Amino acid sequence: MRKTKIFIIKSANRDKDKKFKLTEMSALQAEKWANNIFLGLIKTGTVEIPDEVKGAGMAALAVVGLRALNSINFFDAEPLLDEILSCAQFIPKGEEPRGILEDDIEEVETLTSLKTQIFNLHTEFFTSRRNIDLPNVGGGKSGGELSNYFNIPQTIGVVVSSKLVTLHELDTIYGVEDLYDLLEILIINAHNEQVMKDNNQ
Repeated sequence: MRKTKIFIIKSANRDKDKKFKLTEMSALQAEKWANNIFLGLIKTGTVEIPDEVKGAGMAALAVVGLRALNSINFFDAEPLLDEILSCAQFIPKGEEPRGILEDDIEEVETLTSLKTQIFNLHTEFFTSRRNIDLPNVGGGKSGGELSNYFNIPQTIGVVVSSKLVTLHELDTIYGVEDLYDLLEILIINAHNEQVMKDNNQ
């Protein structure tokens, strides 16, 4: 499920106390947006991109930072800036969120704050995300050791990898009891399959 956030302008200026609803891009849109920024950076050659994050979409952009947009040719950057601001809606007093109109924002500082907040909405989780460091990834021997999931609960990883349910369904349809019912199904099925295998030997 896409993340949302209510952002209130705190600066003592004409936009003070104005509210905005920020909504995360879809995964596909976000990755395309990040990759377009990197294409612009490659054209300019002004920002050094670490080899280990090249081609990694939003994960790479989290390393380089929003400042990267300042290094891109304006004509390449303008549609990217427009796209990130499309993640924001203005909330007039007593009304529902709506698209931002030209007169809704009176300060340049507000635009900068919105862009920063939207960028953080997409990338801040990377700061606590553990790196996946496995010896057999990219070649080599694994040493025969199995691995747990690094950044998601083991229960979630097991049921999703079993294809009984999707991550989207767990996020939007099924609850905790459903999750453990699915785990029971997997455990009993695995047990019964092993029993039948043993009986046939």
